[in-house]
Amino acid sequence: PTRKLAVIQAQFDAQEAVLTEKYNAQVAAFDKAEADKEAGIEPEKNLTEEEIARAALPATGRISQVMGAVADVFFEDGDVPRILNCLEVQENEQRVTLEVAQHL
Repeated sequence: PTRKLAVIQAQFDAQEAVLTEKYNAQVAAFDKAEADKEAGIEPEKNLTEEEIARAALPATGRISQVMGAVADVFFEDGDVPRILNCLEVQENEQRVTLEVAQHL
């Protein structure tokens, strides 16, 4: 039992060290972003080539409201996606994929 406890403690300590390092990196990144914001420096956007290509495409729809897991999307040109197709919504570095379930 004592050896088992020592192994578990060593694993815990190793995981805690990794988490602490990741936490400190996040805090440092947040502090840098806040300092850059105060200095008027635009944040770097590390987008992939795919994300850059998608960002260059014109937006074809606009989210009008979100209620729980349902998002209403308005398409001005009337060219709506087919049911069960996906819609990709991207803002800055975050991308969310939605599924078309119904046309209203």
